[in-house]
Amino acid sequence: MLYTINNLADQEGISRTTLRGWIREHQLPTVRIGTRIMIRTEDYEGWLQERQHIEEPPEKFIVPEPFEVTSEIAKKMKRIY
Repeated sequence: MLYTINNLADQEGISRTTLRGWIREHQLPTVRIGTRIMIRTEDYEGWLQERQHIEEPPEKFIVPEPFEVTSEIAKKMKRIY
């Protein structure tokens, strides 16, 4: 099945501008039929799967241990800033 930009935007609740931006940036695969830009169902579903995988948050956030700011560190920081 093939979607037009308008069909896919309406179905998925995505703005046409956003969809066109993804296409222009070569993030979303398309095919041309004459002058029409079409998106294959399998290409869109595959793209969604990849995108969900990329956007998953890490399982655990690493929080650095607190440290004491000594006068030596404070002097170095003043030189940097």
